[in-house]
Amino acid sequence: MNNPAAHRYLPLVRWSEDDRCYVGSCPPIIGDCCHGDDPASVMRALCTIINEVLATMDADGIPLHPATNMAFTGKLPLRIAPDLHRALAARALVAGQSVNRYIESTLATAIGAPRVR
Repeated sequence: MNNPAAHRYLPLVRWSEDDRCYVGSCPPIIGDCCHGDDPASVMRALCTIINEVLATMDADGIPLHPATNMAFTGKLPLRIAPDLHRALAARALVAGQSVNRYIESTLATAIGAPRVR
C-alpha cells in the first residue's frame, strides 16, 4: 500500500465458503470488494483498492475513519461463565495442553487461522 494513510488500516483476506473463493475487505473503509482463488492476489488487489478509496476520500475532503491497525499484544482479558471455564479446563487437560493453549488452538481452528507454535 503506497498511500501513507493506508498503513493505519487492517486489510483482511478470508476464505468464503458461500463464494468458494478468497474475499478481501478493509473495515471500516470498505467491505467485501475483491475476490479470487489465491489469497496473495486478492491481497494485492485489495491494497490497490484501498489506495484508490483513500485517494478519493482525500480528494473529496471526506475525513478518514479511525485507524484499525493497532498493535496487538497477544493478551486478551476475557470473562467467561465459571461452567464454561471448567469445561475448557477439562478439555485442555484431556488434550494435554494448558487452558490458554487449548483456547488459542480452538479459536485458530474456528476462524481458519494457522496455528502458531
